[in-house]
Amino acid sequence: MRAKVAVLHTVQSTLKPISEVFGKVAPDAQVVNLLDDSLLRDTAAAGRVTPQVIQRICCYYACAQQLGAQAVLNACSSVREASELAATTVAIPVVNIDTAMARHAVSLGTRISLIATAPTTIEPSTRIIHRCAADQGKEVIVEPRLCADASHLSAQGDYEGYMRALLEEIRDSLDSADVVVLAQVSMAAALERVPVEHRPRVLASPMLGVEELMKSLEASSGGG
Repeated sequence: MRAKVAVLHTVQSTLKPISEVFGKVAPDAQVVNLLDDSLLRDTAAAGRVTPQVIQRICCYYACAQQLGAQAVLNACSSVREASELAATTVAIPVVNIDTAMARHAVSLGTRISLIATAPTTIEPSTRIIHRCAADQGKEVIVEPRLCADASHLSAQGDYEGYMRALLEEIRDSLDSADVVVLAQVSMAAALERVPVEHRPRVLASPMLGVEELMKSLEASSGGG
C-alpha cells in the first residue's frame, strides 16, 4: 500500500527541498503539503509560540489525519514545541524535521555550532539539542549563530549572496566546533557547496528528518 504523509510548512521555501528528499528516500509516498505562513509570522511577532498558533497546528494535524495521512512531518523548527503538543491530539506519528539532526549532532561531538537565519529558531533548536544530549547521557556546548546577513540577502532575492553569507558562517564555525548544524530546512542547499572533506561535520535536516518519518511510519504499521 502506498504511504500517505502530510507535511506542515510555515514558509514556501521548504516545499522544494523536502519534495526532493521524498523523491530520493520515498519516491512512492503520496505527500500532502499543508502551508500556512501565518504560523511563523505570528510566532515571530510575539517572540514565542502563541496559544493561537498551537491551536491552528492542532487543527492541521487533525485535518491530516482526516485526509488519511499515516504520519505528519513538521518542517518548521521555530514551532517544533507547538508541534509536540499538537502531536498528542492525533493518533498518527508526528515527526519534527530537526529531531534526527539534533540527535546525530550530539553523537558527533560536544561543541555544536547552531546556525540560523530566523531568530525564532534559535531557542527551540538549542533546547532540542540539549534534550538529545541528555538522552545520550552527554553534556554539550551549543553556540547559536544568527546569520542576519543571509536573512537580509534572502529577503532581497539575492540567492547567491545568501549562499555566500551562509558559507562564510559555516567556515567560521568549523574552526571552533565539532559539528555545525544548519537549523532551518531552507538552509540545506548550502551543504552541497561545503567542501567534501568538511561535509560530515555539517548537518542539514531534510534528509535526516524524512528518513526519521519513514522509519516512524514503518514502526507504527508493524513493519519494524
